[in-house]
Amino acid sequence: MAPANAYSYKGGWQATAKRVLERDGYRCQLRYPGICVGRAREVDHIVQPEAGGGSDPANLRAVCVRCHARRTGRQGALAKQRNA
Repeated sequence: MAPANAYSYKGGWQATAKRVLERDGYRCQLRYPGICVGRAREVDHIVQPEAGGGSDPANLRAVCVRCHARRTGRQGALAKQRNA
C-alpha cells in the first residue's frame, strides 16, 4: 500500500491510509463509469502534494485500483500539457 512516489509522504502513511479506507468503508470515492470495481484498496490525494495538498485525511479518499490509475493518468497528461 506504500505509494510509488514515497518521497512526498512522511512517516505514518500506512496508518493514515488504513484510517481513510476504513472511514470510506473500503468503497471507491471516484466511481468512474465503466471501469470502477467498487472495492477500494488505495488512497488518493484530492489535491496533489505537488499542488500544495497535504496528507491530512481531509485531503484523502479511498479509491479502487482502476479509478486511481485513470485519475493518475489524466493528471500526468494535464501536467505534460502545462509544461509543453
